[in-house]
Amino acid sequence: MSLRAPALALTVGLLLAACGPASLPPPDLDAGVVLTEDGGTVPLLELGTGTQTFAPLVAGQTVPVIAGPQGGFHIWAAVRTRAPLDPTLLRLAVKVKFAGAELTSTDYRVTLVKNGPYAEWYGMTALVPDPDVVRGKPTTVEVVATDSAGRTATDSRSLIPSGP
Repeated sequence: MSLRAPALALTVGLLLAACGPASLPPPDLDAGVVLTEDGGTVPLLELGTGTQTFAPLVAGQTVPVIAGPQGGFHIWAAVRTRAPLDPTLLRLAVKVKFAGAELTSTDYRVTLVKNGPYAEWYGMTALVPDPDVVRGKPTTVEVVATDSAGRTATDSRSLIPSGP
């Protein structure tokens, strides 16, 4: 018997024993956008696009549908947050919705990268199962962020997919 297995079991047991009950109630994903102390004049969570940096999106903006190397299609998504949302081990769900129906939802668990007063993550894929369905038509891309303290924020944009 390897000595690694008992050591791993002991480590996992100690980590589980150290976990206490959450101090905040579980996140309410239907709560909408969480407002900040400034009354929400600067968004707590902002949906954007970009593969190497965050670029803001505006409603009605045309965005390219990318043909991925494995045969799928996606729109590039990115997020930017600020306090009080903790960027450590943030859970992100990137959703694509069309005509009131959710087409896809992709989950990420990330630690955002600090960039000035914000924390950012980019290069996420908002999957598009069939570009022909959404091409040239208003399509909603939404991001839901839940931090390790259970705080939740959402942001979405109605975008116009184009190509390929």
